[in-house]
Amino acid sequence: MAMSIIAKKNKVPVVFGYGIFTVVSDSMAPTLKTGDVIISKSVPAGTLKEGDIITFYSSDPSIFGRPNTHRIISVSREDDGSYSFKTKGDGNERTDSYPVHEKDIIGKLAYKPAALSKILKVLNNKAVFLFGLIFPILIAIFFEMKNISDSVKSGRKHGKKSDISKGDN
Repeated sequence: MAMSIIAKKNKVPVVFGYGIFTVVSDSMAPTLKTGDVIISKSVPAGTLKEGDIITFYSSDPSIFGRPNTHRIISVSREDDGSYSFKTKGDGNERTDSYPVHEKDIIGKLAYKPAALSKILKVLNNKAVFLFGLIFPILIAIFFEMKNISDSVKSGRKHGKKSDISKGDN
């Protein structure tokens, strides 16, 4: 079975029509909070309606070209037949200053896996990182050093000398 991955330069990968994102601000709070993981599904722009939450490449100069997720507050049809959307973050007071054009839409919010969000929040904790990754590595190094030391001591007890001490001149 072939895996469909679409990843253009400076674009997020979309696998089987789905993109996975991590929310990086509270602009959509309380619906979406910082650290939440969301899954957006590619859909035809003509199926989007007011109230839908979409992920899109932003035209806002402060975050230009980066994925953003906001709610559609109005849909317009352009002279060329394409769609454009006015959006707003649920946690923002004002609507977004720049419209979202059909070509910039990544997808519509399909799912917010709460368990995955919780797992990522735990893994991003520095203490968890220290004890979950660094500490086990240090323990492994300690035991490896102990094994080497025990091997050297065992060799001495049995009267064996290492090749280094034989002096191959």
